[in-house]
Amino acid sequence: MPRWSWSICTTWTSRGVRAVSPASGTDARRSACACSRTSSGRSVLERFKEADALLLGTPVYYGCESASTRAFLERLQFPYLNYADYSKPHYPGKIATGLLYTMNVPESWLDRLGYPPMFERTRANLARHFGSCELLLSMNTTQYSDYDKFETAFDKNDKARQRAEQFPQDCQAAKELGARLAQGYRS
Repeated sequence: MPRWSWSICTTWTSRGVRAVSPASGTDARRSACACSRTSSGRSVLERFKEADALLLGTPVYYGCESASTRAFLERLQFPYLNYADYSKPHYPGKIATGLLYTMNVPESWLDRLGYPPMFERTRANLARHFGSCELLLSMNTTQYSDYDKFETAFDKNDKARQRAEQFPQDCQAAKELGARLAQGYRS
């Protein structure tokens, strides 16, 4: 296990049920500092400008990130969108970003459900705006403590095995991703 010699200051922000309105407007003269609309997400967006890295975690619902995560992503990226040349964002530097998606479905279902293109589109957008983005998937996660109480297509024994064997590995991978991001942007 590697030992880290640097100090990391983190800010935990849970979007939860707080309202974050999607970005609005298409005025190319908008400020690159922040969207003109204010919402509960403004302070997080303001803090982002001073961050060295960003790691977003979200459950997958109906084949994409949660609605509050999607709204946050839109508000985060919209001020830096360059309509004249999408390959040249207005963000003034580079920042290491990462996405962590958790989902109940097993890896064998990903292609059948069409998840990879959605994950890649979001990852590519963050990379285009901020310089880089790593993607980490935690699949076949446990949704219920007692699968006998719910209608489900999942095998409770497989879920228990996955939770005991794979989930700790996913948590370790998330720690390692956070450590890489904390080292800053790398092309």
